[in-house]
Amino acid sequence: MGVIHEPESRPVGIAVVAPGAGFDMDQPLIKAVARKAAAVGYRAVRFNWRYYTAGTERGSSTSAEVTDLRDVIHHLVQSSDDVSHIVLIGKSLGSIVVSSVAAETGHPMILLTPVCRNADEFAMFYATVDTPVVMIAGDRDPLCDVNVLFDNVNRSTKLAIVQGDHSFNGDSDRDSDRNVAVVTRLVGYWLDSWRR
Repeated sequence: MGVIHEPESRPVGIAVVAPGAGFDMDQPLIKAVARKAAAVGYRAVRFNWRYYTAGTERGSSTSAEVTDLRDVIHHLVQSSDDVSHIVLIGKSLGSIVVSSVAAETGHPMILLTPVCRNADEFAMFYATVDTPVVMIAGDRDPLCDVNVLFDNVNRSTKLAIVQGDHSFNGDSDRDSDRNVAVVTRLVGYWLDSWRR
């Protein structure tokens, strides 16, 4: 199912961290975000998509990944005492899948490196969601034009632009580490603000 990060005391909720298409659960950003979620009181899980684990190609739609995410949420709900507060976090492909599931469930979500090269793409993936949303994008992300974000997010969406590309990489390892630390702090801030 993935790796669960437990908080030090009774969980305030559940945080599910969905990776990108080629960005597995052991990437530093995914680990750091799950650890931060646990540090601010959430029972956090990070996982891989089934196609990634099986070593096969991803299908042309996101239906299999939507099923994967629903299964992870279902497993966590079944194994947790208190499931009144669930936050979905997704990176790239994960942001698309999280948005699809959040549209059904109403769970708040944090989208890392959303995919939005143009307004049509933004509308297809994110415009129908009516739930608390935080979007964190890199200022040099070839898969997300920050101007598209600024022009299309609704007033209730929180938007943060961080230095870096689609993986928040900078010009050096030091810059990349700093960018990931900034993203992680932002995620922690929003998760903490959504606590019951």
